[in-house]
Amino acid sequence: MTVVGLAGCGGGLSLNEYAERLESAVSDMNLRIDALDVQLEAETSVEEASRLWDERIAAREALVSEFESLDPPDEAVEMHKAVLDILRRLTAAEAAMGAMAAGHEDPFDLGEIWSSEEGQAALAIDEEAIVICLAGQALFDETADREILAEVPWISSELSEVIDVVFGCTAAQRGAG
Repeated sequence: MTVVGLAGCGGGLSLNEYAERLESAVSDMNLRIDALDVQLEAETSVEEASRLWDERIAAREALVSEFESLDPPDEAVEMHKAVLDILRRLTAAEAAMGAMAAGHEDPFDLGEIWSSEEGQAALAIDEEAIVICLAGQALFDETADREILAEVPWISSELSEVIDVVFGCTAAQRGAG
């Protein structure tokens, strides 16, 4: 998944708008990568696997670009920076895996690629991405407690805003893999 060096001063989007944009971007990337992983697991040709891996990297790069384009609200700036850093490192690590895998001879063995030094580095960064994704999900889930304040007229809408997003931080949460 499953994870943010941009650092505007924050405050451009509301927390709800920010969360919705993140949810959409993460969901799009997860769907693309999960579908590509199914194809990669069945692939035996290094040439076709390299093409699929390039598409996988493009999906990660699209997520990084979307994160870079966001101006997070003040309360999310630090997490946003951390997630963007992890996403950039994960994209680079998986690109290194792809370059290493492209040098292999047929038949393509995805398990062997993930077991490589490059694959293990990418998996370690992916674990960081899952941890921060779960922390972000928990941050947004905590807003559910605010629902009881929605009808109190003197409480600002920001203090009573409930954010309902599902990031699907792990393959199990997405029903994949």
